[in-house]
Amino acid sequence: MITSGRLFSSLCCLLLMLITCDAQQYDFIYYECQNEKGNYTENSTYHKNLNTLFSTLASDTKIDYGFYNLSYGQNDDKVNAVGLCQGDLNQSDCRRCLNDSRIVLPKHCPNQKEAVGWYDQCMLQYSNRTIFGSGYVDNTPMQYLINTDNATDVQVFKQERASLMSNLRNNVSATGDSRRKYAAGSVTGTDFQTIYGLVQCTPDLSSQKCDECLEGIVDVTLNDGKKGGRVLTPRCHIRFETYRFFQFQPTTTNNNNTTTSKSRSVIVVAVPSVTVLVLIMCSICVYLKVKRPSKLSATTYVEEEITMNESLQFDFDTIRVATSDFSNSNKLGQGGFGAVYKSDVFSFGVIVLEIVSGKRHIENGSEESIEQLLSFVWRNWKERTAINIIDPSLSNISPNDVMRCVHIGLLCVQEDLAHRPNMSSIVLMLDSCSVTMPTPSEPAFFLGTTRTRSLPLSDIHSAENNTTTRTSEFTSKSAQESENEASVTELYPR
Repeated sequence: MITSGRLFSSLCCLLLMLITCDAQQYDFIYYECQNEKGNYTENSTYHKNLNTLFSTLASDTKIDYGFYNLSYGQNDDKVNAVGLCQGDLNQSDCRRCLNDSRIVLPKHCPNQKEAVGWYDQCMLQYSNRTIFGSGYVDNTPMQYLINTDNATDVQVFKQERASLMSNLRNNVSATGDSRRKYAAGSVTGTDFQTIYGLVQCTPDLSSQKCDECLEGIVDVTLNDGKKGGRVLTPRCHIRFETYRFFQFQPTTTNNNNTTTSKSRSVIVVAVPSVTVLVLIMCSICVYLKVKRPSKLSATTYVEEEITMNESLQFDFDTIRVATSDFSNSNKLGQGGFGAVYKSDVFSFGVIVLEIVSGKRHIENGSEESIEQLLSFVWRNWKERTAINIIDPSLSNISPNDVMRCVHIGLLCVQEDLAHRPNMSSIVLMLDSCSVTMPTPSEPAFFLGTTRTRSLPLSDIHSAENNTTTRTSEFTSKSAQESENEASVTELYPR
């Protein structure tokens, strides 16, 4: 089990890496450039009007309900823009999301007069035609993004989802001309499967037009037995998942059929979102509080200090892999003891797997801890026994969230450098459960392959004297651990 000091150091590294890459704009979940709606040239009047409108959007601090509709210019050079944030997003996060959108969207559509792009929690559209107004409904472009996993009981799932979406549609339509045409909620069916749903329209739509817009896109999902999905249009959108993807406080609602209904729907009020990172921090703080003894003896304190000092040391092969074989591209400078290198996401992946499993990367001393962390995690992943990876102290955290962290950790420690994700991609994976993650390949230092296992310098001489014995044991272990090479994805919805 890792120590509290070790866990705190790992958390600090995790936060530092996330903060470093937070300023990078990751890509849309979907975008579309309307080539048939006309083009503009660089430094043209339309281009200048577009930049002026974007500057106004970025500097507007008065709007606090997540909806922006702006216009600038005259005649054919007039630019109209609509920005919409998910109803539970606070003002600062909304502005940050739209600010990223105004930077990224023109890069994808550098000459088109009309374009639209969606992040996980906001949408931005601009055009030289009218794209907002109480009676204007245009469900193009429309995009349906789905979760590839099927529901266990498709018929029950479809019935409960339809009931949830109907309730949410009625709720959002009943809000009249409110500034947030948004509703989110959940329903638990007879199979105890909870479905979470969200519907939203641009607030400028009338209640009738909002309902018409939602009706058109809800119908797209009626015959679909997938566990999750979203339908995106510029004027309205819906989403459903088997995990919660919004922040809410449930409110009491009347049920006209409480005696016979086999499901319970809850209509919720949106509140400012709390990021996944904060949830992780709270969980770890609880873990530290539970695990920390009330009084530490002198012996325990000394052991803690020794453990912390030892955890700061890595063997040569670990450093070599983390720095891409001491690549010049990873060199930070020259210190008094030699070159100083930065690591890639390999080290981040090791830290994530250490936290999730409660095991150190290299453990010595007991027979139960002979295997390296990466071999332990990879073998259980391949054998579909990934539940064995999770530290029992994390039992109060959603298994889906923990498995997603394991998945990300394995992607970071893949042997092939080209297959490892960059930090901006990792932030997107952590921020959005709708992102489809690739299947990880074998990690570096996996003991089930024919690669030579690295030994500490102190063991070199003893290893030379036992070459025959160790080779025989290693070959036998390799044959056992490489029987099942099929990739596994169906265990983890995201």
